[in-house]
Amino acid sequence: MGPKRLARQSARSGRPFWPAVLARENYCLRSVRARESKVSVITVQRAYGTLEHEGVIRSRRGKGFYVNAVSAPDRHRLAFDRLKEALGPIVQTAVVEGMSGTAIRRAFVEIPDNAKQQSTITS
Repeated sequence: MGPKRLARQSARSGRPFWPAVLARENYCLRSVRARESKVSVITVQRAYGTLEHEGVIRSRRGKGFYVNAVSAPDRHRLAFDRLKEALGPIVQTAVVEGMSGTAIRRAFVEIPDNAKQQSTITS
């Protein structure tokens, strides 16, 4: 698992944690060396490095990492970039397996519609 994916994964749940981080402007993140997360120091350093490079967090020497204010357009850009990163290999596999661009685009229309229907059923 690469550092970009690790930066977006909660150690316990496997769900993305960056949306929760973005909602907590100026929040101080746990120490890189915090052991209660059961994640290696190197993994945390890579994740924080990725988030810092993306502008989501900032470091203060001797103080820790803090969450930056991220504008709505930047949040959308980050989400779009992550979506492209996650879907790239899947689309590439679909093309190799012979799916046309039209069929792939149709799937991208149907998937969100199905997700909306499922969320209304479970609500």
